[in-house]
Amino acid sequence: MALNFIGQGNYSIDNKGRIIVPAKFRARLGPRAIVTRGIENCLQVFPEERWETLTMALNKRPFGAEKVRIFRRKFLASASECELDRQGRIMLPETLRKYAHLDGEGIIIGVGNYLEIWDPDTWKQFDESTEEEFLAIAEQLSEDGI
Repeated sequence: MALNFIGQGNYSIDNKGRIIVPAKFRARLGPRAIVTRGIENCLQVFPEERWETLTMALNKRPFGAEKVRIFRRKFLASASECELDRQGRIMLPETLRKYAHLDGEGIIIGVGNYLEIWDPDTWKQFDESTEEEFLAIAEQLSEDGI
């Protein structure tokens, strides 16, 4: 079964750095997830099997390539294994919360085979600033038969 995370919602982050994972995502995510820094100052949350596939693909990339080393260091060094507690929450490490400017609230969005967690203001700015680009991409995908 293909993982399919779609939709979005706002969720509180408690004073311990925990955020509730929406019920509709929990079964697909499994009991443990990997959280790491994403692109555009968000966090990416991967189910374990997707994480394994991703890291295996990264490990196949040539270590001698400087850009590969930079990406691997930033992406993998910031990764943290997180277990869902009985209330369906995951603990977001402080370093990742700082990176993503998460304080008190986060928006969780489904992005196909993983989730992203955004600061609400950062998400709003990203969403608004990419609207024209989104329309142009939609046009191109339509021409490609998607």
